[in-house]
Amino acid sequence: MRLLPALLLLAAPLSAQSGGIVPPGTLWEKGFRAWDAGRYIEATDALRSLLVPGVARSWIDSVAVLTGERYETVELTPDGGRPTWSADGQTIAYESGLPASRVTRVVRRSAPTKALLEVVGSGAALSPSGSLVAWVAPSTMNRVPLGIKEVATGRELPITGLGEWLPTGATFGSDDATLFVVVSRASDATRNDILRLTRSGDAFAVQGIVAPTAGFKGVPVALPGGRFLVYPIPSGNPVRLPVGLAGLRAAVSFAIVDLQANTVRRIDGRAATISADGSMMAWVEGNLVVQGSVAMEENRLVAAPVAGGGAMTLYKGIRRIDAPALSPDGNRIAFQMMPVQDYELYTLDISPTANATPTRLTREIQHDVVPQWLNPTTVMAVMGEPRHRRSYLYDAETGARTRLFHNNTVRTIAPEYEWLPTPDGSAVLTVAERDGNTVSVERGLYLTELKRPVTREAVIARLDADRAGEVSLRDRGIASFAPIAAKVRAVTTQVDVGRVYGYEKALFDFDSKHISQPGNAKAIDYLLATYKSFGYDAQPQWFSPQGALGGKSANVLAVLKGTENPELVYVVSSHFDSRAEGPGADDNTSGTAALLEAARVMARHPQPATIVFASFTAEESGLLGSREYVRRAVADSLKLVGALNNDMLGWANDHHLDNTIRYSNPGIRDIQHAAAAQFSSMITYDALYYKSTDAAAYYEAYGDIVGGIGSYPVLGNPHYHMPHDILEVESHQLIAEASKTTVATLMLLASSPSRLKNLAVANGVATWTRSPEKGITGYLVTWGPADAPEKNRLRVTTPTARIPRLTAGMVVQVKAVNARGLMGWDWARFTVK
Repeated sequence: MRLLPALLLLAAPLSAQSGGIVPPGTLWEKGFRAWDAGRYIEATDALRSLLVPGVARSWIDSVAVLTGERYETVELTPDGGRPTWSADGQTIAYESGLPASRVTRVVRRSAPTKALLEVVGSGAALSPSGSLVAWVAPSTMNRVPLGIKEVATGRELPITGLGEWLPTGATFGSDDATLFVVVSRASDATRNDILRLTRSGDAFAVQGIVAPTAGFKGVPVALPGGRFLVYPIPSGNPVRLPVGLAGLRAAVSFAIVDLQANTVRRIDGRAATISADGSMMAWVEGNLVVQGSVAMEENRLVAAPVAGGGAMTLYKGIRRIDAPALSPDGNRIAFQMMPVQDYELYTLDISPTANATPTRLTREIQHDVVPQWLNPTTVMAVMGEPRHRRSYLYDAETGARTRLFHNNTVRTIAPEYEWLPTPDGSAVLTVAERDGNTVSVERGLYLTELKRPVTREAVIARLDADRAGEVSLRDRGIASFAPIAAKVRAVTTQVDVGRVYGYEKALFDFDSKHISQPGNAKAIDYLLATYKSFGYDAQPQWFSPQGALGGKSANVLAVLKGTENPELVYVVSSHFDSRAEGPGADDNTSGTAALLEAARVMARHPQPATIVFASFTAEESGLLGSREYVRRAVADSLKLVGALNNDMLGWANDHHLDNTIRYSNPGIRDIQHAAAAQFSSMITYDALYYKSTDAAAYYEAYGDIVGGIGSYPVLGNPHYHMPHDILEVESHQLIAEASKTTVATLMLLASSPSRLKNLAVANGVATWTRSPEKGITGYLVTWGPADAPEKNRLRVTTPTARIPRLTAGMVVQVKAVNARGLMGWDWARFTVK
């Protein structure tokens, strides 16, 4: 996937070896450049040749980072979140399951896949030694709502003195014998409190309220030494705040409790942070300043000793500042600041004689955010938009960057959502969709050990798996397109980047195309006229979305009628509206321009099935245009058998022409990979992804028939949903390549049999509904174990097949084959019970 310039520094140059052996540096350069260009088979061959026995560790590290992870990573659970560490960094607690049935599991770092303890509830807190866990049980259980158990034995310790208090969260103090619990009373909805519980013998008892102030408090953080607590002051429901330092970062103010003096000090500052040794705290303040007739917000980065003393303003200015993080000893601070249009990371020394000018750590057009110090010289941070963030390690002195987490595959992305390092920074817990599935509610929890680099053997195994996957993808793609490849190439070569730019410029000149703005109606008129200029009888699909200027807006539809199976429909769509505050050059004039050019080059090349080019309105108002189209399609009994939806595909942050296939159907996914590889210059990645997009309406009504193209990294464009999403930030060639890929995909889909329906297997006989397409010559039936479902093959001419030696767990698959020699674009599948 996306390359790291620092890799060239990781790999120390070696001299040529004698005896005709290719020098390691030559192999590295060949592999690196091939990987950079998206020639992954060639790249894996070169890199595999580099990793001979005895190869220097620097080469292993370089190949590991280029192709995935540098450090060993293990999956704790495929469904986990809200992890926490014990203070000694040896015990982990995490939550799993749906909210209504949430459980907390406790594991040891030394055996992270083996649960030592499981309890029903959430909000877990581990004692400093990891020997105890406290949690909040759901109110539906007939038990005391706060639980404390010994991790090793599972024995629950009794609690006395809770009375009418209702616990909502807890944290241990600086020893195993003190627990602080956030509680409320049903009789008072205006405040909550923090209780101190202490252990005596085998029981915990309430000692009284700490921080007896009005209002609400979040779950506190106990600082080393046992004297201070820090808690966030939520602006709303405190239960919604995350816990630990994440809760402090999310609050707009916080308070420090001096447990010795029994005092509470409130600080009105947001994004608070505490150094690991408990000595320093920092936060961000904002005030409105007036310069002449212009009012601006001045942001200040402030730090102060926790024990008291004067606050120091480390930096102030009108640039946006957020997410400060103190080094473990409190002597340095990292933070994110927006110099122009994206967040970058900066560091500052904290001392009376320190240089007050921030040192810039990153220079990447995507947002670099949420820094955390792992040790005095290493900062961990994440890059990108919240739906596709990726974690990196930065050398705080040089800025050198190393990828931290990946799924070690070539094509599939792995969005990350939570990151929690050990107190000493030697390991990191990551919550991620490592399999690229952004649709399911489950997210995996992973442990990366930063002192355990991956072995040479593991990297070789990774390369071998990558190569096998790429060869299979290539060969299947070539075979799929072979019968019509010449016809496809004759059409895709007509795509013209100049025309693509022309569509973009025309739409851009309408300014915002939000349904509340005049540009929406102008865009509708333009789309109608443009489709008609290609020879289509384009029609508006008027409806009345709430908030539309003039009370109405319209989808614009152009139909290319099928020559053999006109009743079967494939639709390709892009929304043309934008946010109210901007023109939306990438979101989504880019998709609209690619759609228009696809419609133009295909206008005189009808396919066997019907193709609908759909320009949707009101996506930014709640996916209203796509839902209206699908509602009418269902009402009209439209036989929609496949759908592509393209959204945000024109932004490139470097020299690559690359995008992400966002799909529900793996058959369409692989066709789009093949289409891009054979008929365009675009490199493609993929994610199971359709939620919160116009593709969702197709899936909800018609099932698993969705593909399409979006940005890579997903939503990485820092101009996303901003007024500066303008034409100048677009790669017009990338849009043209996406249009070619769309054309090739449509031609294969509309020329091939659609996925068969109603496959069933009983008593060794498979049956299915006859293919609806004309010209079907037979069916290919395969069966085998789940990891090799194509192990056995059978050709039949009728929709039934007797299959020998079927056993439970085997998978049966069927595709139709037509007279062109094209097979169905996806398997119908059945797992034998």
